[in-house]
Amino acid sequence: MSTPSIGVLALQGGFDAHLKCFDAIGIQAHAVRTCEQAQGCLGLVIPGGESTALIRLLAYSGLDRYIQQQHKQGLALWGTCAGAIVLASHVSAPQTPSLKCMDVNIRRNAYGRQVSSALKSIHIAETQRVVGEGVFIRAPKFESWGNQVQPLLTDAAENTVALSQGRCLSLTFHPEWSNTLNLNLHAWFAQVAFNSTYGFSLSALKDLT
Repeated sequence: MSTPSIGVLALQGGFDAHLKCFDAIGIQAHAVRTCEQAQGCLGLVIPGGESTALIRLLAYSGLDRYIQQQHKQGLALWGTCAGAIVLASHVSAPQTPSLKCMDVNIRRNAYGRQVSSALKSIHIAETQRVVGEGVFIRAPKFESWGNQVQPLLTDAAENTVALSQGRCLSLTFHPEWSNTLNLNLHAWFAQVAFNSTYGFSLSALKDLT
């Protein structure tokens, strides 16, 4: 049997930075490219990259169905930037397939092209307390979400940039490149992943930050 660990999807995109963040806090994490490598994972990070390519590669490898099935059995999921698109129930601009693990409508490249990339302050939802900075690169935008989905973080313009639904966490920015939020969020993901009764919530995030 595989040792319980954290997996980082490594089909495409910025997976290496996530692996380095987990390593920095002493959490066992490994790259996942096949269903076999995903076995034993209690949590899986879907990193930033190109969402259309990620979906195609997930389908080709069979990981799309594997992730959906394992999530129903408790696998914790964390999507960042393109990963948030992959997890959403509906994707627009243009409409593309997704894993539909979260009841979220998301719009691709909502803040403009690569030249519009920015470093923005990140705030706790409701209180607007600043907890760090986030890197936004061709970032998507959450347009709407279901009743079971909870806003967690916003930017200075009060756009929601992080959502949770049970054991699913979704961010439109890159926490792995932030020098203030990254390790806290990676530690939180691992804490939830290794405890099957835990979920991602605003109250837990407030305690964390």
